[in-house]
Amino acid sequence: MKLADLLRAPTGIDPLRASGGFAALAGAASLVEPYFVGLTGALAAVAVVAWASRLPRGSGRFVAPNWAVAASVGVAGAFALLAGPPWDVVRGVLLGTTAATLAGTTRAAPPFAEGDR
Repeated sequence: MKLADLLRAPTGIDPLRASGGFAALAGAASLVEPYFVGLTGALAAVAVVAWASRLPRGSGRFVAPNWAVAASVGVAGAFALLAGPPWDVVRGVLLGTTAATLAGTTRAAPPFAEGDR
C-alpha cells in the first residue's frame, strides 16, 4: 500500500477538506483564545500534506496544481513563526484562511480505491 492510499481516507472523510474547514474555525477561535493558534498550525500542516499527496506523479497527463495558494500557505506559516507583537494576534486567522482556501481550490480526491483501477 502506498502513502497516497493511506492519505485517501478509507472512512470517506476527505482529509484536505476537513483540515481546511476546521483550520478556518480554529483560526477564528484563535482571536479569543491563543491556544487555537497551535491547533490552526497543525491543521494547516495536515492540509498541506493532504494537498501534496494529490499531486500527479508520472501519470502521463499534467494537471497544474494551484501553486499560488500553496505558496500563500507557506508564507502564512512563515508569518506565524516570525510575527512580532502587533501582528501575532492575526496569525491564526491567516493560517486558517489560507488552509481553507487551499482546501477549497483543490479538486476532490476520488473515493478510496477507485484511483487504483
